[in-house]
Amino acid sequence: MISWPDMLKILSKREESFEFKSFLRSCEETPSISETPVEYNDPQGHTVFYKFLLSGVEIGVRAGVVNHVHFYATSHEGYQPYKGLIGPYEASGWNEQLATELLRPPVKSGGGKPDALIGYVHRWMKFELDSFFLRFEFAPEGSLWKATIVR
Repeated sequence: MISWPDMLKILSKREESFEFKSFLRSCEETPSISETPVEYNDPQGHTVFYKFLLSGVEIGVRAGVVNHVHFYATSHEGYQPYKGLIGPYEASGWNEQLATELLRPPVKSGGGKPDALIGYVHRWMKFELDSFFLRFEFAPEGSLWKATIVR
């Protein structure tokens, strides 16, 4: 299983780094890999996505560096729910109240309402931790929908 500590170790590492390549070799699941289209003209470089559908994890590599990791707590677009820990708690155990109690007030928050262009925007909270940001998105009933670590 892909673990929270493993993801923290590879965050901000280069795609060609020993750490990232070792991580990929250690995984029981082979990821599917996709990229943003060239026509997006992203000035920071396109993103390569390593999708671990059975594990519920997606790793985003921007400009050759591991930029973010998504942990899907519920099924979404072919991803199975992530069954591991996010910090000290199982992904399924997190909710908005626990996040606020444990991590202090968020540095930013929003969502929780429909948007005319993109549909429902999940309620979200962004926390600044030691060397990264943690963003939680919550389902309408308050359970964790997705957690993201970003460098």
